[in-house]
Amino acid sequence: MIPKGAARLLGRMPALLAALLLAAAAATPAWAQPSGWTQGDQHDEDADDGFTVAGLNSATSDTDTGLRFQQLPNNCGSVRLRLGGGSQDRFAYYYYNDDTRQSGPYRLDDFRAPLRDNFHFRLYFRDQYSSFQDGIARITMEINSFGCSGGTPGTRNLVWQVEVIDAWATLASHSE
Repeated sequence: MIPKGAARLLGRMPALLAALLLAAAAATPAWAQPSGWTQGDQHDEDADDGFTVAGLNSATSDTDTGLRFQQLPNNCGSVRLRLGGGSQDRFAYYYYNDDTRQSGPYRLDDFRAPLRDNFHFRLYFRDQYSSFQDGIARITMEINSFGCSGGTPGTRNLVWQVEVIDAWATLASHSE
């Protein structure tokens, strides 16, 4: 038989356990909590306009999409970028310091970049890809952080779209 006082205590256990967990979470120091991602001034999710099938398929150098990635994981030393699946065939990214290209092009997932206030990545159409078609070209990218002094923020998964047009098709009102 359980004494009355013990039975009351057992009945309150879920509430006591929840209170203890909340108190422990509030007592966790800031350096031990996962940090988030902060968007930098160079970040731009709006692609340029005017990309044509003929222009991209005949390009002799990589073509800037106008897309920029600059999201900084707080309290971390570097990031790693990975282009997803078909994005690796059609797109590449370059590492920039302000307006100065530092290195690239990169298509694979092994590039780790140190974080500075003025770092960012610019996304380009690859000149070596010559099978562009009109429609929406999708860029998928996965970003991870490394060297964090606190908790590591979760992986960022981004999907950007760039419109590619057939310049001849846009002249539908043409008459001879």
